[in-house]
Amino acid sequence: MLGQDVAHTAVPWCWSDQYGLKIQICGRLVGTPETSGDPARHDAAISFVHDGALCGAVCFNRPKEFRDLRSEIARSEDGSQTVKA
Repeated sequence: MLGQDVAHTAVPWCWSDQYGLKIQICGRLVGTPETSGDPARHDAAISFVHDGALCGAVCFNRPKEFRDLRSEIARSEDGSQTVKA
């Protein structure tokens, strides 16, 4: 229980709707960002790759792509992180 290492298996994520802009974030935003789309037009996906694996993503108005990226992150690193309880 308290003070013990516990595996956290869910991919962390959050979202916000800001004046017609849907922002969705998941995983760990480390590594090299790769952008598809046009962030200036509020239509983009930014993937973060570390050691050859997808580890995080930020999407603007791309809910389907976000869902796919989040699933890929969960598969690629099984979403696990060890945290103190």
